[in-house]
Amino acid sequence: MEMILGDRRATRRYPVRLQLHYRLLRGSRILYEGRGTTNNISRGGVEFETGRFLPSGLSIQMWIAWPVLMRGCEQMLLRVVGRTVRCDGDRAAVRTSWHEFVRAETPAAHDSERQPVMVA
Repeated sequence: MEMILGDRRATRRYPVRLQLHYRLLRGSRILYEGRGTTNNISRGGVEFETGRFLPSGLSIQMWIAWPVLMRGCEQMLLRVVGRTVRCDGDRAAVRTSWHEFVRAETPAAHDSERQPVMVA
């Protein structure tokens, strides 16, 4: 039997600690809102510390405080939409459906609900 070594993930993970706000959803209903800190981010997902257990298989929206300013002065948020795929204690993993960058002080044009404002 041949041994497979190394990381077999489809996308590279970047170990980065960033503050975030999230909403756990069932349909259009908000089940829980909370704050956390990312452990790592990839194009395909986010692993973060939640402070509580999050069930797998639920929709989630996240707003991650981005460390780079747009035009050198505008705070940006990385808005991530996805599904929870794993939770070990207070550490959860999310598979990303899509993402976009939005200004921290203004709501995204297609988001009818309020958007969290974060200052890093």
